[in-house]
Amino acid sequence: MAAVSNDLLIELRNIFRERFSLSDLADLCQELGIDIENLPGTSRNEKARELATFLGRRDMVGKLATVGPKTFPDVAWLEILGRYGYAPPAAAGDGGQTAAPPTQVTVDDLRLLVPVLATYSEFTTPGSRRDMLAIAGVLPYLDVDLSGSTRQVANAVLLRLNERGAIAPGDVALGRLLHYMLGDDTLPQTSRDAISGIVTRYQLGVGG
Repeated sequence: MAAVSNDLLIELRNIFRERFSLSDLADLCQELGIDIENLPGTSRNEKARELATFLGRRDMVGKLATVGPKTFPDVAWLEILGRYGYAPPAAAGDGGQTAAPPTQVTVDDLRLLVPVLATYSEFTTPGSRRDMLAIAGVLPYLDVDLSGSTRQVANAVLLRLNERGAIAPGDVALGRLLHYMLGDDTLPQTSRDAISGIVTRYQLGVGG
């Protein structure tokens, strides 16, 4: 078992302290199959430190890479864990392919897209979100709850599509959604510019 970087454990400890309440930590532990009561300490800071240590000692950072984005999509897991080689696994149904998608948008650029999608006219209600994502051809690649707050759902959708990567050669999941939005003449110019820049930068194509 390879040793987990101490720098990563420190970063995780700080994230748990700054971004998670004690209740959030308990929820995350439950998703990871850990009983938070078995971790030493009683305060949030103590539990945060002990959880990070536990994950490193039990070699469970890889499981965090899977559970974290699903449970707390607002945390930049891809950026944090990716720096240490713990990228989330490819989505099921990839026919055993293990190669990473050729184009994945950085977390910083994903953050630029979140308010664009969150304020999009067809993304205001769970029903309209589902219809939009179905028409855009990306609903089958999403396993996120569409009934949350607009910004939270937008973040989760973008993160999951980015993780999915290429559906077929030249056909990128995130690209499908962005090209759909670009086809809307009512899209504000500032939003259009942000999307166009990212589509061009990452060559996010859609299948013909």
